[in-house]
Amino acid sequence: MSKLPTMTSEELHALRKSIGLTQEQAAEKFGVDIRSYRRWENGERGIPGPAVVLARILRKFPAL
Repeated sequence: MSKLPTMTSEELHALRKSIGLTQEQAAEKFGVDIRSYRRWENGERGIPGPAVVLARILRKFPAL
């Protein structure tokens, strides 16, 4: 069984900025509370694998 992909908080922050989202908008796209999203982006919590997969999809298809 393969491991889930990982992403650093810095990568998540750069991705969000590159597609022009606020933290609030990103939290909505990820379907999480803004506090959870901020914890990911601030490096206070690890970013769950499924969220990393979604981030990679958003990188390729930012209009989703």
